[in-house]
Amino acid sequence: MDLLTYYSDIAAAYPEYITQKQFCEVCGICHKTAYNLTRRGEISYEIVDTPTGRIHHIKLTDALAYLYKKDTLYGNDENVNRQIYEVLQAHFSYLPDLLRTQQIRELTGFSMTAIQRWVLEKRITAILGRKGWNITRDSLVTFLSSSYCLRGNRKPQKFQAILEKCAGELKT
Repeated sequence: MDLLTYYSDIAAAYPEYITQKQFCEVCGICHKTAYNLTRRGEISYEIVDTPTGRIHHIKLTDALAYLYKKDTLYGNDENVNRQIYEVLQAHFSYLPDLLRTQQIRELTGFSMTAIQRWVLEKRITAILGRKGWNITRDSLVTFLSSSYCLRGNRKPQKFQAILEKCAGELKT
């Protein structure tokens, strides 16, 4: 796929090499996320010395590739969400029907506070037990495949790995 034609409006607005700040604007991410992406090697860059200091030059095509990956993997299309639901259902089929918040934290990498907030906001169905919340596997899979959960930029690495596995299974 030719990303320059797919994102023609962005390609027309920016030069061949963009700065880290422009990369943030193009992809809709914060400075810290851009820094972490370049530091981890997910986005390649060149350091250029200028009279005002050092600048990270990122190829526009690399930025567009990241944007495309982000758009397709975490899209809000209901059909895609349904496919992600089915893949996650198969992925978590070995789990028991009721899960504790601690188990969900270990599986997905989300914090206990986030999981409890979802329960209190009624975004995920849970049953209050003697030692905390019990969440059904189906409710967890429904929530993880929802647009609310998929659209955010800050996802734990464990959950990102699960989503990338799902994307790989969807493509096959």
